[in-house]
Amino acid sequence: MNHYLNEEEYLKVTTYLADKNERKGYGWNIRNMKPMPGELYINKEIETGGIVNLLDGETNNVRGVTNFDKNTLVEGRVFVISSVSFASAIEDAGKAVHGVDYSFDNVPASLRFSYLVVKQNDEVLMKLPINSILNGYKDGEKYRDLGAFSLIVPSQPIEVNIEYPNGTKITLPDGKSLYSSVFFRGFETYLKR
Repeated sequence: MNHYLNEEEYLKVTTYLADKNERKGYGWNIRNMKPMPGELYINKEIETGGIVNLLDGETNNVRGVTNFDKNTLVEGRVFVISSVSFASAIEDAGKAVHGVDYSFDNVPASLRFSYLVVKQNDEVLMKLPINSILNGYKDGEKYRDLGAFSLIVPSQPIEVNIEYPNGTKITLPDGKSLYSSVFFRGFETYLKR
């Protein structure tokens, strides 16, 4: 195990947070923030066309559904995204989202050419074609590296949307629904003791 690699990522993130804090004036006490490897996720039964909001503002940190706090992160919880993962499934309508067998490979064509968009405070933090995410997996790893960090700050509404191509509507068999699973990997801050 290369311990220096872990330290390098940690140093990159702490430097990035310090820079953002200084340039944006967040007022964070960087010395009390401890970045730890983490993941944010959303599993959801979704519509088959249009713009689909994955964070409804009502689901509050339900294990197996999402670990967002409604459509925000609580105060003191800062998240630095470094990579993203996407999977989907066609299953029985109304099935518990944490019981769905998601696939990274069998994603419907119209969904592949949709965009995954993350916004906060009217700023686009990430906008990628889902096909680009799927094609970005390397060496068996089911995450696409972003090549740059994206910062989600606490206590501000977050939008995570799937934007289908105009006029697209995926046709599903009777009694079936489309499900999506999105994971963001990176570093989450905790307060040091």
